[in-house]
Amino acid sequence: MVMLATPDITNPFWSTVARGAQDQLEAAGYSVVFANSDWDGEREQLFLGTARRNRFDAILINPTVVGKQDLLATGMPTVVLGMRNDLQHFDTVGSDSFGGVMLALDHLYALGHRRIGFIRGQHKSGRGQSRHQAYQTFLQQKGLLYDPALVAEVPYELERGYQAACKLLENADRPSAIFAANDILAIGAMHAAHERGLSVPHELSIVGMDDIPAAAMTLPGLTTVAKSKYE
Repeated sequence: MVMLATPDITNPFWSTVARGAQDQLEAAGYSVVFANSDWDGEREQLFLGTARRNRFDAILINPTVVGKQDLLATGMPTVVLGMRNDLQHFDTVGSDSFGGVMLALDHLYALGHRRIGFIRGQHKSGRGQSRHQAYQTFLQQKGLLYDPALVAEVPYELERGYQAACKLLENADRPSAIFAANDILAIGAMHAAHERGLSVPHELSIVGMDDIPAAAMTLPGLTTVAKSKYE
C-alpha cells in the first residue's frame, strides 16, 4: 500500500500524475491511497500519521508544509514530487520549472514583448520560488527593470487567476503579455482579457505552464509549457 499525497487533486496536473503513479505501482503489485491536502499542513500531518499507523509501504508526496523531520519520522521510504532544495535527503522526481519559465519568457520576448506581467502561484509554506527566480533572472539577462506592479501573487485557483489579471490590466501602462505560473491561472487571465474586450493574442499574449487538457479547449488555444506529468 502506497500513499500519494498531493495539494489539489482537482488540478488536472496532479490527476495525471496520480494516474501515472497508480498504473506503475499496480503493475508492481501495490495499491494506491490518494490523499488531497488542499494546501493544508495539518491535513498533511494527519496523512503521515495515517500512513504510519497503518504501516504503509511507502509515501509519494508533494509537500506544502511538512518538512524533512516530519517525513523522516514516518520511517517509511518516501519520494518527494517536485524539485525541492530543502528535501535533498529524499529521492525526488520533478520538473525543471525554472527552465520552463525561461522558455516561456524567451518566447514572449521573441514576439517583441518587453513589458511582461507575471501571475505568481502562492504557496502557504513560502516555498515554490523557482518561477519567480526565473522571472527575475530573465529580466536581468535582458536588461529589463523589475516592476512590482507587473507581478501578482495569488493561490493556484481559476478565479484568482482572473483577479490577478484584472489587477495587472488596470495599470495605466499595462503589460502587453502575461506569463502565469500554471494553466489554471492562465485560463483565468484569458477570461479577464476577454471580459475587457482584449483580443488574445493580438492585443495581449498569455502563456501558461503544465499543458493540462483544458489548455487545448480555450479560444484561442492556450500557449503553454508542457510537462511530462504522466511519465
